[in-house]
Amino acid sequence: MELFEYSITFILVVIGLGTCRIVAGLGHYLQRRDIVEGYWLHSFLVLVIFLSHINFWWTSWSYNDSSYWDFNLASLLILRTIALYLCTVLIIPEGSDWSTTSLREYYLKSYRPVLLLIMAEIIGQFLVDFYVVGTDLPPLKIGVRLSMLALMGIAYKKENEILHGLMHIGLLTTLTFNLFGFYLMLS
Repeated sequence: MELFEYSITFILVVIGLGTCRIVAGLGHYLQRRDIVEGYWLHSFLVLVIFLSHINFWWTSWSYNDSSYWDFNLASLLILRTIALYLCTVLIIPEGSDWSTTSLREYYLKSYRPVLLLIMAEIIGQFLVDFYVVGTDLPPLKIGVRLSMLALMGIAYKKENEILHGLMHIGLLTTLTFNLFGFYLMLS
């Protein structure tokens, strides 16, 4: 077993746990949809976190032939994985939390720590890219990430639905481009 296979197994187990928690949360919501009031921003954020898990899983294979694969890179990837999992724990109600009748209230209660974790994950992406690629990162990739960090910093301070909606759309767009390779084609 090579170092990549050994390290990536742990990382992907954590990604799998987060994905399972999201799917289970969707099942709980569907079971209680009569009594739980949905909220579009909560749904958007859950979708962002779900796609982040899928994106992390999909792009993790690109490190397979990295000559930089070592404890430092594995640690950065593990920290990013933990940040994503914690986002899932914070945004998906569990057990008795489903007795809350409004996902709007749940969203407003939990979005700030989730935004901080997503911002940490984006910074972690920067660190991994600099570690693997060096300073040759495409300017568009840097610009998009910095713009998202700025927008998330503003959204952290304000409970403005339009601002949060724009932030979620920006995150979804970035993840979609990344998942389907357009992000790399544009940079």
